[in-house]
Amino acid sequence: MLDSTYTVEDFASVLALSEDEITEVKSSLESAPPSVEEVENDEEGIAFHIQHGYTKEEVIEISISPNHMDTLIAQYIALEKNVLEAMTMPISHKVPILVFRADLIGHLEGDELERHEKYCKDHMIKLGEHTKLVIIKGSTHSDIYYHSDYREVISSEIDKFLG
Repeated sequence: MLDSTYTVEDFASVLALSEDEITEVKSSLESAPPSVEEVENDEEGIAFHIQHGYTKEEVIEISISPNHMDTLIAQYIALEKNVLEAMTMPISHKVPILVFRADLIGHLEGDELERHEKYCKDHMIKLGEHTKLVIIKGSTHSDIYYHSDYREVISSEIDKFLG
């Protein structure tokens, strides 16, 4: 699991959208996708994705795909329901689980940090005794490219866990 131990209840409630918000999200995402030229001119955006393992061609293809927008809309609208549904699913305590979590010290403070740490501890107990938590030092919740940016730490920890 990559950083799945965030306070899911809080996360799900943030995702709850009113009908007006759903309409707004749909209209913003349903606007015409950018042209190839517009994407190619976004050198900073392309460079950002390339440093995380994508090719320029992949960035352009995804950016101009209208089906990509439909998928984003569907995922965004279903996210709250799916998160809450997943929370109710039983977890086998016989299955070993390796959890990677962001380093939140300095990013959360006071009651928010305490509440989050309590949730994480409770979540680890829910996952069972065959669970190991790895906090990725220096990372934050906004690091959406764990698989790329922290691959050395992740692969090393997986090797140890499986060893």
